[in-house]
Amino acid sequence: SSSSAASDVYKRQVLERLLIGAGALVRTAAKILLPAGLSGDASNDPLLDVRATIPFACAAALAAVAATIVLAGVAAFRGRGGPVLAALALFVVLSLPVLQLVPIGAVFEDRFAYLPSLALLVVVGLAADGAARHVRARAVPLVAGLACLAALGAASWRTAADWRDEETFDRALLAKDPGHLRAIGRLTRELLVLGAADRDAAARLPATPAMRPRVAALQAAAGARAAEAVRLLERARSLPSGRRSATVLWSLGDAYLALTPPRGEDALAVYRELLDVKRVRVGAERVPVARVSDRAKVAVEDRRGLGKIFHNVAVAQSGLNEQEAAAIAHEASAEWDPTVYAYARAAGVSIWRELRDPRRALRHLDRAALLAPPEERARAEADAADARRKIAEVDRVLASAWAALARPDGQRDARALFEEVLRASPAHAAAHVGLARIHRQKGNFRDALAELDAAARALDAAAGSDPDPTLRAEIERARAQYVK
Repeated sequence: SSSSAASDVYKRQVLERLLIGAGALVRTAAKILLPAGLSGDASNDPLLDVRATIPFACAAALAAVAATIVLAGVAAFRGRGGPVLAALALFVVLSLPVLQLVPIGAVFEDRFAYLPSLALLVVVGLAADGAARHVRARAVPLVAGLACLAALGAASWRTAADWRDEETFDRALLAKDPGHLRAIGRLTRELLVLGAADRDAAARLPATPAMRPRVAALQAAAGARAAEAVRLLERARSLPSGRRSATVLWSLGDAYLALTPPRGEDALAVYRELLDVKRVRVGAERVPVARVSDRAKVAVEDRRGLGKIFHNVAVAQSGLNEQEAAAIAHEASAEWDPTVYAYARAAGVSIWRELRDPRRALRHLDRAALLAPPEERARAEADAADARRKIAEVDRVLASAWAALARPDGQRDARALFEEVLRASPAHAAAHVGLARIHRQKGNFRDALAELDAAARALDAAAGSDPDPTLRAEIERARAQYVK
């Protein structure tokens, strides 16, 4: 088997890489000669961590490999090489990819052992033939060979039973190494997917008395899978290598939400840790999420992942009745992954409903109308049309407010109209600016500054959806004037 886990072994010094490579070479030879206990996934090997201490066994392996190479070279120079030395040399050459001497960026120890094994089979065959020549009873080598084949066949059959499917494979790995992070990650993801399928199947069944036992069984199975995933992931999180593992944290947050009832507060705490440690690809670099200044430059796969994370954050916040925070998280999910209809619609609907900001919601509703499947398109287009009507209504009231403010005796009417706008759309930056002017005219500069601050916060939250690009500059000029 193999693992495609990234390896940083090549970042070590040359001598360290030689020590690790020699250890891998000897270990591979041992597995070929005695194919028992093969590693299903070598990605949990402690030596893959550049900070790990190299054991003395690697030094002994390097000495053995060096001695073998010297002896083979001397024998070849004297013309006494023979097939055994040729097979050993070929084994070393074919094993080079497994030695981590060059930055291949992956761990493929057992997979690369298949090809080198062809060379060592020559050695095994010659050894068996030599032993048979020195045995007088011809039946002894045959019986010994058959017994050896039977034993190895039984061992292979037993190992194959652990590799029949993904779940069994990962459970076998965890039985040998309870701290195998990748096995925990794969197994818990499988558990969560199967649990979600059980819940969906239960939801599709008719609500009849005859179906209640089946529905209850499916829901119980989903709950048991989620609970097992939480146990495994909490154990992984307690390990030094799992405390800041983005994979472990992500899966743990999802597992908390899959419980019945969901553990929303725990999920939110884990997602916050995840966003602190998660790194994304920007060009050739991997940078923390907080340092991303242009989402468009982030790799598509990472943007999709962040869309899912923020969507789950919104689900957790909704479950805790933090609806305004959930609306902001929904918007973040739609901004990170603008290709998903569900994210765009959730952002538009929740911003309009919870933040009462139709202008900010409209861009998400328009996108949802474009992405909607045929059966959802009419509803999505109707939502966008309703938002436009609301925006037009608010703009008419705002225009009346500015007109009233321009009249010498219209200050009171203007204030009432600006406040009407803010009741309909509390984050309307222009209405806050209008109230700031009224406070300035009355000499209430502190109140005027408070309204300007509210206008600036509204612009920041709207992420550029306000139609007046000069409004922020006007806010800054007015703030400087009022402070003075």
